[in-house]
Amino acid sequence: MRMRRKRSPAPFARKALVAAAAAVLPAAGLAVTAPVPAAEAAAPGTIPLTLTNNSGTGEQVYVYNLGTELSTGRQGWADADGTFHPWPAGGNPPSPAPDASIAGPADGHSMTIRMPKFSGRVYFSYGRKLDFRLTTGGLVQPAVQNPTDPNRDILFNWSEYTLNDSGLWINSTQVDMFSAPYAVGVKRGDGTVATTGHLEPGGYQGFFDALEKQPGWAGLVQTRSDGTVLRALAPSHAIEAGGLRSDALDDYIDRVWSKYSTSTLTVTPFAHQPDVTYHGRVSGDTMDFTDRSGTVVASFQKPDSDSVFGCYKRLDAPNDLVRGPISRTLCAGFNRSTLLENPHQPDTTSADFYKDGVTNHYAREIHARTVDGKAYAFAFDDVGAHESLVHDGNPQQAYVTLDPLSDAPAPPDPTPTDPSPSPSPTPSPTPSPTDSSPGPTPSPTGPSPTGPVPVTGDTFHLRSGGRLSTTAGEGPSSETLASAGGANHDGTPHRPLVLQAENVDGTLRPGEATDFRFWVDAGTAVGVGQQARVSYDLTGDGTFERVETFRYFASDPVPGHEEYAGSRSGLHSASGSLGDLDGGTIRVEIWNAIGDAPSTVQVETGSVLTVPFG
Repeated sequence: MRMRRKRSPAPFARKALVAAAAAVLPAAGLAVTAPVPAAEAAAPGTIPLTLTNNSGTGEQVYVYNLGTELSTGRQGWADADGTFHPWPAGGNPPSPAPDASIAGPADGHSMTIRMPKFSGRVYFSYGRKLDFRLTTGGLVQPAVQNPTDPNRDILFNWSEYTLNDSGLWINSTQVDMFSAPYAVGVKRGDGTVATTGHLEPGGYQGFFDALEKQPGWAGLVQTRSDGTVLRALAPSHAIEAGGLRSDALDDYIDRVWSKYSTSTLTVTPFAHQPDVTYHGRVSGDTMDFTDRSGTVVASFQKPDSDSVFGCYKRLDAPNDLVRGPISRTLCAGFNRSTLLENPHQPDTTSADFYKDGVTNHYAREIHARTVDGKAYAFAFDDVGAHESLVHDGNPQQAYVTLDPLSDAPAPPDPTPTDPSPSPSPTPSPTPSPTDSSPGPTPSPTGPSPTGPVPVTGDTFHLRSGGRLSTTAGEGPSSETLASAGGANHDGTPHRPLVLQAENVDGTLRPGEATDFRFWVDAGTAVGVGQQARVSYDLTGDGTFERVETFRYFASDPVPGHEEYAGSRSGLHSASGSLGDLDGGTIRVEIWNAIGDAPSTVQVETGSVLTVPFG
């Protein structure tokens, strides 16, 4: 694909094709949805993170702190002192990323590094460094459901966190895979420590044994050629890799669809708003939800098993106040198999979960083996506060503890003391598990809660002056989106920011689609939602043959950029059809669809559009 100049054509820099199982990381971590009260102290620029190695293995541990610098929206990594280093430009094919590894503590020892204000991940690996690559869209993360991924035979795992002015949110996660066990913790402003993620004694091997015995589920487990067990893939990834039947949940889905064709499913998505209810009924392949007035506010096509396991596709959950919350509730009910027994959802009583023979056995076995019963075994495991997350608005210290790979019980957690780099651990009795905050929690919408789904095609950067360019600018800047004025402009551009590229040639790639990752910020304004439209004039004659409008993104009232991703939000509407570009024009329009305050979108670097042309 290439862009034409006025006289002589110039080649268009093609974005590297990332393997379908790979993920590009613009911002891994948690989406924070509420500011800290003004009376509470804001988190400092960095806080100490104490890593304790209780794994029982003599292998070298490597640690990585990767993510997005919240003050600028830049992607990069932090060293042991918490200093940020932006990633250099990627390549095609993807080029090796700089070595961001930190030598971790030996078995039985601890070390302390600094954690900056990131939305990111803390990776750790045993025996070998991880292989990270950079493409034009960002960092390519390990995706071990792909048999050719260079990290396939490495034992590794990661924690996700956001540290910002409102505090720290840190969680353990099994949304993508169950692997090397660990726990996370936070020392609160009052000196107490909250931890989560520990497995029961024998829980690590017991989980794999249970999957092996569950008919049809043994294929989730991945091993090295020498038989060493490395991980179990989450069900969506296992379906992709051929390790789980694609119809694993279809029988349960069929029974739910049948039940609610003759009865009503009531969803009350907000525990603090019991008067907000939606009522679902099935007609054919569609479940329609109505509000109290009887108006249809959301409709869902009958999901397949992959949509349920991944909480995406036909159960997509945009970051809004209606469809997203209903979808989250459905996703939890399907995975926990509570929808047949309880027509009032969400069912938040753990004793009711996983009782049907057709259920998410991966999630069931994980929750059964954690000390506090909490886990992030699927994307919306936070429904009902069953997620393995800890939070504090005034964090003094964070903890990541690598737990035994054998059946030995985990040693006690570290005593909350003033941190200092030390080669020796400081054990003390384990703090009592505490409930994680039911407020700000991750809001993932795909197999992964943090990174977006992979994108293919060629990349345009949003640039100042209304330009779309195949090259990024020197550093991040921003453009203002006018206020919606308190009106609803959902689906109709209102005083939009318009950017376009002209004289573009390209061959349509069948099966691929438009996608984007735009970084937006509404500051402290409540109820603001940004929306985007992408239009294609195939021949540059002024007629746009294809117009795609995406669902709006409801931004949070916390200063700092958030990712508005097309693949996550999904299409609001589309008209016309695509063909090859011959001197064509690509146009992007971004506006505030709702709210009564302006917002901004990052330009020059960070915000990118990918188009299905080669």
